[in-house]
Amino acid sequence: MGLLFRSLGTRNIIDTLNTAFAPKGLAGIQAFAGKAPNLSPFGNVIAGRNWEPYVVANDWLSLNPKDEFGSINPGHSKRWKFFLQNVIGDKTTVYADGKTAYASVFVPLRNALADVILNTDSQGNYVFVRATFDHVELEDPNDPDATKLNPNLGPSIVIFDSPVPNPAGGTLGTGRHITLFTQRVKKGV
Repeated sequence: MGLLFRSLGTRNIIDTLNTAFAPKGLAGIQAFAGKAPNLSPFGNVIAGRNWEPYVVANDWLSLNPKDEFGSINPGHSKRWKFFLQNVIGDKTTVYADGKTAYASVFVPLRNALADVILNTDSQGNYVFVRATFDHVELEDPNDPDATKLNPNLGPSIVIFDSPVPNPAGGTLGTGRHITLFTQRVKKGV
């Protein structure tokens, strides 16, 4: 069994995502997208639900792993890009379920994020007030140092929604939690 947030780079990425999607950051991302029918160019990209790994995180939101001082480590950014493009965005490796990571992990992740960013249900009602991420890195018992990617250890994802309680009673809205399960990114990336 792997350890949660095994590497500093992974921890920084998750911290960056959770900071971006904390209530204040989420509201900013939602405002940047706009509301239908008046979506911004960014909102139209999100609504299209066809963006590729790394595009929204890097090109639109500048989400890169930051340290406790807010500095970006180029090595961690390189791992982040590799993770998005080659681990959860891999379109070539077919796993035991007959699917690629792109189809079984990235597409559901992209749709889950689009729901949160566009902040509407099927009737156009305000829904999401919070999104959080976790990432569990699974260790390959045959390669504990993660020197290569094991094609038998495909990534997976769990997405669930839950009411966010209001201290004054009732709920504030819905929170979405996303957990990625992947193997450790190989060393040297």
